[in-house]
Amino acid sequence: MNAETQKYVKIGILAASVVMILSTVLPYVSVFGFSISLLFTDGSQIGDGAILIVFAVLCIVFTLINKALPELVVSAVALIMAFYETSQLGQFGMLVSKEIGFYLMLLSSIALLVASIMNFLASRKSA
Repeated sequence: MNAETQKYVKIGILAASVVMILSTVLPYVSVFGFSISLLFTDGSQIGDGAILIVFAVLCIVFTLINKALPELVVSAVALIMAFYETSQLGQFGMLVSKEIGFYLMLLSSIALLVASIMNFLASRKSA
């Protein structure tokens, strides 16, 4: 992977991290017409979205300081967290409907891991 392509991969990591942060404040699910986000569960408590924000910020920092392995590990943990959040919806059955925050969280965590893998492989080839 040349330097130009690696630059675009890093931009992809940064973009996926920003989308992940954005997904935590957007409506995640709606129950009986009330929207719930990952960050603010009932208006007064902070939800699991705070953990995803920490993972996204860590990925941004590791990308900016060129640490590919910690970035890869954090992005893998973020994807596991996204799958955990998805599995928690199953207990509510048909009572909830998925909103834009749900889809953005899944897509951004998958994109973040794919871009982190590409960045890790490129950094190993250049070392």
